[in-house]
Parts: sequence; C-alpha cells; structure tokens
Amino acid sequence: MKNLLLIFLLLMAQVPASAHENTLLTEAVGKFQRFYNSNNSDSVFALFSTRIQGMMPADKTTQMLTQVQASMGNMKGYVYVRTMQAFSYYRVTFDKATVMLVTSLDNGRLDNFRFVADEPEEARQPSNFVLSTATGKVYGTVTVPPGAKKVPVVFLIAGSGPTDRNGNNNIGLRTNAYRMIADSLLKAGIACLRFDKRGVGESAAAMTGEAALSFDDMVADAVGFVQLLKKDARFSYVIIAGHSEGSLVGMIAAQKGGVKKFISIAGAGEPADKTIKDQYLAQSKTKADEVTILLDSLKAGYGVYNVKEDYMSLFRSSIQPYLRSWLKYDPQAEIKKLHIPVLLVQGENDLQVSSANALLLKKAYPAARLTLLPRMNHILKDAPADRSANFATYANPELSLSDGFIAALVRFVK
Repeated sequence: MKNLLLIFLLLMAQVPASAHENTLLTEAVGKFQRFYNSNNSDSVFALFSTRIQGMMPADKTTQMLTQVQASMGNMKGYVYVRTMQAFSYYRVTFDKATVMLVTSLDNGRLDNFRFVADEPEEARQPSNFVLSTATGKVYGTVTVPPGAKKVPVVFLIAGSGPTDRNGNNNIGLRTNAYRMIADSLLKAGIACLRFDKRGVGESAAAMTGEAALSFDDMVADAVGFVQLLKKDARFSYVIIAGHSEGSLVGMIAAQKGGVKKFISIAGAGEPADKTIKDQYLAQSKTKADEVTILLDSLKAGYGVYNVKEDYMSLFRSSIQPYLRSWLKYDPQAEIKKLHIPVLLVQGENDLQVSSANALLLKKAYPAARLTLLPRMNHILKDAPADRSANFATYANPELSLSDGFIAALVRFVK
C-alpha cells in the first residue's frame, strides 16, 4: 500500500492545449528538470499553479521531490509524445527509470503534474479494448487465439499501486508477469484481457486526482469490463482473475454477475487495516498502536489530521478517501457471497501476502480449490526465501512465471 502512488496526483485542467501552450509547457518541464536536479524545491513549488500549491504546500513538495529522487535519481531528459484529452505526455528519462509525465498548464504554470508507468518500446502493445467511464477512457489489451470461434476469456485485474497491464510500474516493479500470463493463456487456447488502471499508463487521464480516487471506482471499472466481455461474440464465458489487491476488486465485481468463475492470485485474506497494522507491528508496538488509531478513525468514516511525518505517505489527506472506501471490505466476508467455482493460487515464498491468507479464504469458502506453489513469490516468479534475493526478482522481467502457475490456471479455466 505504501507504494500506492509515487506520483504527483493533482486536479486536472479541462481546456485543450494549443501549439503555443505546448511550447510554454515544454519550457516549464525544462525548468522543472533544472530545479529538480539542483534540489531547488522552492523553485519547483513556484512552477505549480495556485491550485496545486494549495493541495501540496511547500513542505509536502519538498517531501515528494525527495521520494522521487530516492526512487528514480536525477532527470536526464524528456521528449514530447502527444497531447490527449487536454493533457500533454512527455517520456522522461531518469537515472533509474523511464516514465511518462502527464501534465498541463494553467495561466502559464503547471496545473497537473504526475509520473505514470511507461513501457520499453518492445513491450508496448496498442489498446484494442476500451471502457468509457464518466471521467475518461480506461484502455486495455485483449489477446484472442487466432481462428477460434468462441473461447473463454480471463479478465486479469492488477495489484496495488501504479501497476500497468503488463505487471510493471515506475517505482521499481519490472516483471512483465501479466503479459506473460496473457501469452501463456493464448497458447492454451484461452483469451485474456488486461488493462491500465485509472491514473496508470494509457488510462492516466481517467483519474481526475488522488482525492477523487475510490476503491469502488476500481470495482465499477471491473464490472464495466465484464459487461463488455459478455457482449463480445468471441467469448464463451468470463473468468475474473485478480492479483493481490485485484483479488478483492475482482471478488466484489464477480458478485455483480456475468462471471462463470473467479481466481484469486496472492489475494489478502484479511481486511486492509489488519494487514497494515501487522506490518507496523513487525517494526514496533509503538508504531502499530499509533497507526491503529489512525486506521480505526478512517474505518469509522472520519478523517485524520496532524499525522506524523513517518506516516504521511500512507495517511496524507488526499489518499484518505481511498482508504476509507477500501477499509470497509473484508475479503472473507466478500468471498462468502460468491456462488461460482473459485480457485485460490498462492506462492509459499510470497513475502508480501503469506500463505495464511489463502488458508483464511479457503476456510471462508470451503468449496474453493486451493493451489500452493512452493517457490512462487508475490510477482508470480520462482524466488528464494531470502528477502533481498526475493525482492531482486521484482526488477528482472526475463524471469519466467513460476513452475505450475499457468497449468493451475488452465486446468481451472477449462
């Protein structure tokens, strides 16, 4: 959850950019590069519009720049790519990553500024499946076995953070896991739809700001995609497969109907507040106690204020609406509402979601089929139990999917 969004999430302008505005915007991006690389946060702050400054005061701007610097290093260069739905896109190269910058102007100053995941040229695939929402379009890729008349389709829902349709993001996650799943299912005669979530990749413009982001919006998008798949004559039936946080999203979406089967991949078995509390308890009881107070208030529907700097990345005011909408769900309660075949897939070397979570879901839904893969970690690759070596796999897209993972999916789907 702490990696939910390492981006500037701010209100978006609504006026299409002219050629002159694009020139001014490109100049502003150049200024940002100079000020950012020289650690001049005051000058960066001055580049932002009044609206952004009100949402992210100078001290928070400094904090955000420090986080970006630690994650991606200095900004080496940028290239204008396109303007779409009032926003201009620049491909930005940092020391440690290449990302897409989505931005716009308001009275000559940056009114929208955020980094989203960008794929290497060889990994990019054009969208061929689009969901229209009230805030913009959500783009995806569907792969269908050639020559097939009617095939089952797996609808793959990504995990938390700015993770794109291929299983990558701009904060160190480079796995290509979701693309590998789609390619493997294709060989088995099964179609697959995967997509960029709101605020991510090609769907960046569909999110109007962090404060407007809701867990229920992600569920609504999933339901919308299911309805599109149901109407598509190429597909015989729909199976939702949710990974990590996507498990809960898919679990709730599956209750709306139109889905024949459900697959939970490394899904949490406890409410998010319990998981977060346990993570902090592993650090210290003092931190766990302080975080518990914040989480309990949010779960009760209240906002929290005067948050300590240590917890600001998780409890900043703009993310609290999302947290409140997420904390109200209990995976064990939600899975009980399903009346369809369920497969639970869990890696025993998963350092983010332990096997105990799969056992909790199995207990809540005894009819579910449980597959435990001894060496699989959270990104669905074989990995050692050693923490450092395990997390090192998160940045190696050449690794194959875990042994037995695809076989388990194919058996269940067919």
